Amino acid sequence: MHKIWLIARREYLDKVRTKAFLVTTILFPALLYGLAVLPARLMTQKKGGTHHVVIVTSKQSEGEQVRDRLNDHNNSGLAFAAEISTDTSEANRAALRGRVDRNEIDGFLWADDGSIAVDKAQYVGRETSDMIEMADYQRALTRVVEKDRLAAAGLKDQDLDQLLKPVEVEAVRFEGGKESHGTSAMFILGIVCAVLIYTTVLIYGIQVMRSVLEEKSSRIVEVMLASASAKELMAGKILGVAAAGLTQLAIWAVAGSVYGVPILAAQAGGSFSIPLRAYIGLPVFFLFGFLIYAAMYAALAAAVNTDQEAQQMQMIFLVPLMMTMALMYQIMRAPNAPLSVFLSIFPLTSPVLMYLRIVVSQPPAWQVAASIGVLLATFYGIVVVCARIYRVGILMYGKRPTLPEIMKWLRYA
Repeated sequence: MHKIWLIARREYLDKVRTKAFLVTTILFPALLYGLAVLPARLMTQKKGGTHHVVIVTSKQSEGEQVRDRLNDHNNSGLAFAAEISTDTSEANRAALRGRVDRNEIDGFLWADDGSIAVDKAQYVGRETSDMIEMADYQRALTRVVEKDRLAAAGLKDQDLDQLLKPVEVEAVRFEGGKESHGTSAMFILGIVCAVLIYTTVLIYGIQVMRSVLEEKSSRIVEVMLASASAKELMAGKILGVAAAGLTQLAIWAVAGSVYGVPILAAQAGGSFSIPLRAYIGLPVFFLFGFLIYAAMYAALAAAVNTDQEAQQMQMIFLVPLMMTMALMYQIMRAPNAPLSVFLSIFPLTSPVLMYLRIVVSQPPAWQVAASIGVLLATFYGIVVVCARIYRVGILMYGKRPTLPEIMKWLRYA
């Protein structure tokens, strides 16, 4: 244990004393904030400006109502300078397309009686990628058509606005006898925490791989093996890098508590606090995830000879880890679905996805215990296998080993 401690201490100090450690510790939270929060804010940011459109309806009054609703109730922040046209001929449609081509108007909304009858109007314009603006057209036209249909059924006009008034539904989270508001803030917290686990496991796992490769290619490892065994070298290296990762996570957790919570509270429109389980689960699932992937990275680096070979082979390990990013949204939508439960227990994805479930919901205790138990068993099995590969491969030079050769290492190591 003394030798493992010395190796771990060297690896830890080697990582935390670098400028890269300081830069990533400071800049990564800002980058993560940008990735998690800014896209959502930009999507909901109002554009401003004036949009010149033509509203084509079969009745003048319908077009005027659509125009008024566009200006009074829109989320895009645009001022709609709308012309009203009751010419629903194909010749007029062609003429309007020509006006769009000549930049005389931004677009036109075609909502004649034939389109309304099949519940399908059409907007034609130079720019149609703004989903918020398209939703403004849809809401305005839908409300006008609803009022016309209800009026045709005999309802009085003064009752229609009250009848069609929308009801807001506020999401209130109840857990542990307390209510908390701000579903969007919890969504952002879940993304940030999951990305933290994913990024640190990936970055520090790759650091273990490159450290082993550097020592192997420079043959420093031969000198180190004179005073420590291969298992001690591998264990010390992994533990030292893990300590560096935990240090960085601790700094980020403190910074998140001080600076991140007020931002999330503002997003939630009130008070917001990070659940205690998020703090407890962060080091636990980081350690399990890192130890498993770091052992595999160390074995991979010992088995190959160049950084290029290692980068090609590491995709085998990266696929399940990258899957966690692709599946995050689905897990957050349905944290207790069968697929979510399975992936949060499967050892190669559970460090990220079980922690994500813990942050955004409260999974049953047996599922958390099962995930940790499977991670422990997987870690033991992977360490036994990888230590044997590491022990032989660390002294093999000049030839990329084949799978049969690696199987021999496992038998004879």
